[in-house]
Amino acid sequence: MNYFKMKIACILLLLVTFSNAAAGNRKTLSDSAFRFVELKKGFVISKSVNILGKNLCVKYKEEGLKQGEVKARILDSNRETLIQFPLTSKYGSNKYVINLEELPYQWEEETNYWFELIGGKGIQYTILFQLLPPVLLEEPVVDIISDVKYVNCKELDQSLVDFYGEIISDNYPCRLEWNVSNDEGTPLLNSIIETIDADQVSTITITNIPPYTVSLLVEDACGNEQIARVNVTCSTFKKSKLHIYLENGVKSKRRPSLTN
Repeated sequence: MNYFKMKIACILLLLVTFSNAAAGNRKTLSDSAFRFVELKKGFVISKSVNILGKNLCVKYKEEGLKQGEVKARILDSNRETLIQFPLTSKYGSNKYVINLEELPYQWEEETNYWFELIGGKGIQYTILFQLLPPVLLEEPVVDIISDVKYVNCKELDQSLVDFYGEIISDNYPCRLEWNVSNDEGTPLLNSIIETIDADQVSTITITNIPPYTVSLLVEDACGNEQIARVNVTCSTFKKSKLHIYLENGVKSKRRPSLTN
């Protein structure tokens, strides 16, 4: 994966709010398209998790194995095994990104499947999921995802936060324009402009003193535009704790690690 990085000057960060200039045109995407789904211990019948795209992202906490391989398999709705494969696991938290397109099976959309993992001591972990059909988009869907490396809001002396542009579009390549400004709208750096394809990700690293706003304007190959913004401020309460929230009060998305 190709990452575009840009480092800029800064100190501190706390409350981050997201806004989207055309929220009314956005398609609702499943959290599982961007976040890891927690496997449930045992065989638990529950509402299926919707998967948009090719990646099944799951996580679980290993309690009985120090390090080694665990057995994983995907079953149909009748609990018949479709495919099985090993995964490397360790004691504690484990995360996996499973590319369904790379598995030798013809997946059907809007069909329930079981993912099952047998951990140490034979403990079973499961999740019920289904694949959503592709969504045709007239405009690109744009989000900015935060990856907080280090923040000391209490002492106001250090801060390091990466912001990733998460883009879904039917019309690549897309032209991106990053901008960072203070609360008065004064630019804190020159615009960062690049063009990316579907398999590329753009990111900037911020070390600026809040308050500031990070914006990402995306124009697809057909000229459709969409913009996302991140407003970064320091909260007036619990100054030693970082809070990242959407404008409507919901916690914002954080970039998941692709390693176990």
